[in-house]
Amino acid sequence: MNLGKLLLLAVVVVPVTAFSQIQEVNKVQLLTQIDAPIIADGRQIGSMKLPPGSSVTVISSDGRNVMVRRGEGAPFPVPVSAISP
Repeated sequence: MNLGKLLLLAVVVVPVTAFSQIQEVNKVQLLTQIDAPIIADGRQIGSMKLPPGSSVTVISSDGRNVMVRRGEGAPFPVPVSAISP
């Protein structure tokens, strides 16, 4: 393997692997049923029920509420008490 390919692997593969591991740490499960908004063109067009045990990704927290995301969907707030620690 030449030096150019080795450097490309170090620049691309290592950060992607580290980013994937960071995202996994932020995954939590819902403890209660939540109504998640369905967003299209920046507007809420409906909602869907996420049952307890559904996996969501934590985006941020203000102490009382947590902004979470399901897959690639828009973030939405849930109470801290609604997610696993």
